[in-house]
Amino acid sequence: MAILIAPRLDYNEKQIRRDNEGRVLNMLLEIDDRTLNLIHVYSPSKDSQRSAFFSDLNRFLSDSNDNILGGNFNCIFNSRLDKLGGVP
Repeated sequence: MAILIAPRLDYNEKQIRRDNEGRVLNMLLEIDDRTLNLIHVYSPSKDSQRSAFFSDLNRFLSDSNDNILGGNFNCIFNSRLDKLGGVP
């Protein structure tokens, strides 16, 4: 898991955090006069595990900085259009 940052971007890395399962990478960056909270996720594919994962994700969100959340959420909106094989 990685968060890629362009080498030409002038930033100050303030903090990096991870969860114990290797599913969340969190980076707090200072760019100019703004602090960004970047969160990269790889959520579980099983519904039962995904619910607990998203509940626990709150601890990585910031109340005082802008949050940018991205990654693989393993969510299917329409099983006919978005999934092939397996259990619907």
